Amino acid sequence: MTGTVNTRTLDLATFTPPFGWHVEERGSGSDRCVVISKAASGSYCMAVVYASASAGGDLETSFASEWARTALQSLAPVATPRAVIRDVGALRLAIGAAPSTAQGQPIVGLLIVADAGARVVSILVLSPTFESLDTFRAEVDTVFGSLVVQRVEDGAPGARPVAEPARRTLAVGDLAGEWGRQDGINTRYVDAHSGAYAWTDSIHFTEKWQITASGTISLDFFGIHNGRRITETATATVTLAPDGILVVHKPNEQRFVLRGWEETPEMTVMTLNGPWYESIPADVVANPGIGVNLDQRWVRLRR
Repeated sequence: MTGTVNTRTLDLATFTPPFGWHVEERGSGSDRCVVISKAASGSYCMAVVYASASAGGDLETSFASEWARTALQSLAPVATPRAVIRDVGALRLAIGAAPSTAQGQPIVGLLIVADAGARVVSILVLSPTFESLDTFRAEVDTVFGSLVVQRVEDGAPGARPVAEPARRTLAVGDLAGEWGRQDGINTRYVDAHSGAYAWTDSIHFTEKWQITASGTISLDFFGIHNGRRITETATATVTLAPDGILVVHKPNEQRFVLRGWEETPEMTVMTLNGPWYESIPADVVANPGIGVNLDQRWVRLRR
């Protein structure tokens, strides 16, 4: 029925498929899954939500096990990608992707494994290339934005002791150091009447932030826009509120939502959503599944 929200529950996972996508339940018992798919413009995207599986000793171990259980059932053998651990709302996720082939055709597998205590819930997203996957990203994000995972509590049958990840309020002093990120955007334009290729707009850039414990920030931007070099430098101050709102104070003030903070022995990865140049919409602050196209991943290496 048009306009009806088609929420699904499979084992420990409750989610909403994107509007207009085909939804099919397959398998039985521990092999149950829900397949959500869409084909468009000579491409396709498929997201498979699996019934939960037993968790490993930690989320990285669970990811490796789930890659073998789920991704390698569709992909030709390929090394397990290194998973990135991030907090998205109430969920703790391991995320990794790798290109491969399936029946001789190129394919990319993106695996998301959600911590559910003594269990894990996996979602495998498949598309021919990273570029085709990106065209379906906003619709696929409907699944992750609505995903609720029921935890299996300690003491339940088959449960293992679960150590909750440390949670603390970050302050501006925690940001001290050199941060960097790289990104790029390619936009292909076609003639509105004939559909023929018209031109491509391309920008690729590198950004660096040098932040001191007192909140001074030096910004360095270098980009290539359609072959033209762009360089910008500035000095400003930065603040980080207890609610996770980061503000770079300069004439054209920038606001960000701190959405993720992961520390490893080699680096710290910070996920910011923005920039926002006026007030940040309330739904962006409350729901990490909203506005994900503005998520930025900044890396600070340990020295």
